[in-house]
This record gives sequence, structure tokens and C-alpha cells, in this order.
Amino acid sequence: LAQRVQHWVLAVLFVLLALTGFPMKFAEHTWARMVIDAFGGLYWARTVHHWSGMALMAGFACHLVYVLWTIQQRRRAAAAAGHAVSFYRTLTALPMWVSPTDVKKMGQQLAYLAMMRKTRPTYGRFSIKEKFEYIGVFWGTTLLGLTGLMLWGEQLVSHVFGGRVLNIALIAHTYEAFLAVIHVGILHIIN
Repeated sequence: LAQRVQHWVLAVLFVLLALTGFPMKFAEHTWARMVIDAFGGLYWARTVHHWSGMALMAGFACHLVYVLWTIQQRRRAAAAAGHAVSFYRTLTALPMWVSPTDVKKMGQQLAYLAMMRKTRPTYGRFSIKEKFEYIGVFWGTTLLGLTGLMLWGEQLVSHVFGGRVLNIALIAHTYEAFLAVIHVGILHIIN
């Protein structure tokens, strides 16, 4: 249940961020004006975008706490069974962690796709594709969150860093957002 709630919160925030972010990026287009007007104008579209981004980062932090709590629960269960398990070993035993076996099976999958192997490898609960997608959410949320904060607080950032950093942040924010929308809109939903 906790994972489903986290997923749907992520989905709703993702849609809000895309619906408010892209019209601001492409403000010269008619469709962008219509979307901005649907949010009540530029002020409200920006406000929804900024606070949805903050909520996404808060949700990301909550997910990290959830992962750490899961690790701690598994370590306690192992200790109760008389097995001392390290934090690292418990972390790498989580189902979404890419293991050496996954890397081996990824090689087998490539061999299968290149017709060098007759059978497709079998995976556990999650395939390597799903694990990389999960890692992508970590990467994307971190990059979009940091660059978004930099762009939101541009006056403070420009006192600490040169103006070129804001240009780089804008480019990174834009292209990562494009990548996320394309990936989610095409690959994730279809898969």
C-alpha cells in the first residue's frame, strides 16, 4: 500500500509539473497560453509548478526514509533469527538493487536480442529494465530538484555562482524534463 501511494503521488506531481513547466518554457505558442490560462494565469502556474516541485522533493525524501526503514526492519528480522547482517548487505538484497546476477542476465538478454542465445533470461520480481527505471527516478528527481531550486532562487544563486551556472541549470532542467516526459509518456506507460 505504501509503495502504491508513493507511486500515485509521484504520478500526480509529475503531471502537474509537466502541465505547468512546458507551457512556461514554450510561452510563445497558443497551446501554452491556453494551459497557463487554465491554471489561472502565469502567477498560479508558476506557484503550482514551484510547490509541486517542492512536494516532489519532499516525497523523494520520504521515499528515502521508507527505504532506510525497510532496511532497518530487515536487519532486525535477521537479528531476531540469529543472523547479523550489515547495512550494506541488506541494502544490496533489496529487490530494486541492481545485483551482479542482474548484470549477468542483462548480458544474456543482449545475447538473446542479438540472436546469439535461444532463450530469454528469466528475472525475479523485477527485471533489469525496471530496476534501471527506478534508478532513473532517483537521478531525474535529484537533477530536476537541484536545478529547479537554482532557477527558482536565481538571485541567491547568482551571488554565489557565476551567471553561466544558471544557463547550465536551465539547459539541464529542460532536457531532463523532456527526457522524463518522453520516457514516462512512451516507455513507462506502454510497458
